[in-house]
Amino acid sequence: MAPRENYFYFLLEEVKAMFDSHAPPEKIDCYDEMWFSFNGKPLRWNLPIGVQFDTMFGLAKKKE
Repeated sequence: MAPRENYFYFLLEEVKAMFDSHAPPEKIDCYDEMWFSFNGKPLRWNLPIGVQFDTMFGLAKKKE
């Protein structure tokens, strides 16, 4: 749950903390290897979350 006007970049620490226990120790601080994706397509860091949600949900819905 994140505000639509927020960017993934600002949530990175919080999301990373949730998955740290599942990552190999040598990868814990590898921020340059982290990304968010939807249906196998990487999401952009420079667009607000709400814009990406609307875009990706619309694309997923059209495929059905």
